[in-house]
Amino acid sequence: RSTLFPYTTLFRSEQQRGSSAKVETAEVLTGIKSLSLFGAYDPGRSMWRRELASPFGDRIAPIVVYEDPNRASIGGEFFIWPASLVLCDYLFRNPSVVREHAVLELGASHGLAAMAARAAGARRVLATDQEEVVSFLASNVDANPTHNVEVAALEWGVNMGAWCQQHGRNFDVVVGSDLTFNRDSFLPLLSTLQQLMCHTDGLLDAAENPRRALLLHDDDSVPGGKYLRNEFFHKAAAPYFHVTRADLRSADLSQEKRGAKGNAFDSSTVHGYWLAEIGRAHV
Repeated sequence: RSTLFPYTTLFRSEQQRGSSAKVETAEVLTGIKSLSLFGAYDPGRSMWRRELASPFGDRIAPIVVYEDPNRASIGGEFFIWPASLVLCDYLFRNPSVVREHAVLELGASHGLAAMAARAAGARRVLATDQEEVVSFLASNVDANPTHNVEVAALEWGVNMGAWCQQHGRNFDVVVGSDLTFNRDSFLPLLSTLQQLMCHTDGLLDAAENPRRALLLHDDDSVPGGKYLRNEFFHKAAAPYFHVTRADLRSADLSQEKRGAKGNAFDSSTVHGYWLAEIGRAHV
């Protein structure tokens, strides 16, 4: 990602200064540099420890997320990117999207969105990522035992039949952020979404209980990000899903009901899309 190395430099400069600054309540954070405003470097783990207060009162524990600036990879795992923060904030402001639903996060990395979904009232949450990332994902989930999130390895489009037999396929909502930057992964991602959102009870069940995926994409994460966004959502996904823009600034939970706790995250370069299955055309 184009911002990967500046981001790593930011981590190291903050680490050297021993920064432990906290963001002010309800401050809007826009962009990667603002990540230095909340959290502190944990020398014991050689990682950054981020803590996000839940907006649902003291009954829900804050979400603790660790980031590893020393494990930079081409996919950008082990970091919290702006799109992930925006997705977390959207779920906090719109808990009805996931409340009492089964939710799966794709490309979860640190599992922030999965834990946000659980905090917002999802009845079951499964966080997934590639095999080489799962131990990092599991360590973050283990740091949040009260949020009760499951973890599993998932390679898009690979042995999906067997995977679904083990973990299930009837997920009401699938979420993910920054998954749509690699053209080679477009078809495996679309195929995986179809498998995860498949109704086993037929078309009538599909009509009565529609399943959707919410995917966020940050145009600034890679060079040409805007063009890749259009290529995936408007071309690659269109034959298989009904694609609509998501209003990431909407809220069914007012600031008054949320209370004073929590941070707000927004970015003009982050875009969201809902994907709903149409017909029976398969990737």
